[in-house]
Amino acid sequence: ELAWPNNRTITKAAADLPPAYLAKLTGVAAQLNRTPAALSVDEAKPLLDRLVATNDIQNARALWSGVHGGSFIANGNFEATSSRNGADVPADWDVADEDLATIAVQAPDFAGHGRALRISSAARSGGILSQRLMLAPGSYALSYRARSGQGSAVMLKWRLSCSSSDVSESLENSPASSADWQQFSANFTVPIQDCPIQSLALQRPNDMHSPEVWIDDVTIKPTS
Repeated sequence: ELAWPNNRTITKAAADLPPAYLAKLTGVAAQLNRTPAALSVDEAKPLLDRLVATNDIQNARALWSGVHGGSFIANGNFEATSSRNGADVPADWDVADEDLATIAVQAPDFAGHGRALRISSAARSGGILSQRLMLAPGSYALSYRARSGQGSAVMLKWRLSCSSSDVSESLENSPASSADWQQFSANFTVPIQDCPIQSLALQRPNDMHSPEVWIDDVTIKPTS
């Protein structure tokens, strides 16, 4: 039985360990991910960053998959939050400081299922929030639900980018209206070459004539 102070202590050591010990630490992390004491995304990040930095993509992808438990998106229901500069931001997603004032994780006034991501019309252009992925090459489907506030439908777009090349793919626009929650799905492909690490980013809606738009239940599933 493994006896360690805590998961965060284990993975923080990754930044300074020599390669031989890094391999052993990766094995320990893999064992932990098969127990109730599995690493969280945040706990695994130092070790994952070190594996990526040493170009050990095979072990990095295995760690990433183990942490996510087969679900390719972390905190896609936006129930988990972390505090930054006095604001609650969605845990496991990357959010720029400039966007903290225009997004929030809240329970909508209308019917919903717990918390969701709220984006205000003041959001700046470009990616609003993003998440690092390590998907294997292949075809996938991104699914999510959305609903706008009062006003015209809000066009939503996601963008998948390869971190090691200029390859990127914009998923088709989806019009979220104020009538009710709507389910959306879009297909994308991770290329075989030069794309071991990806970034999935939600783009700011253009010409947003609604005070807000809500996003929830983001998932990715393979289609082949």
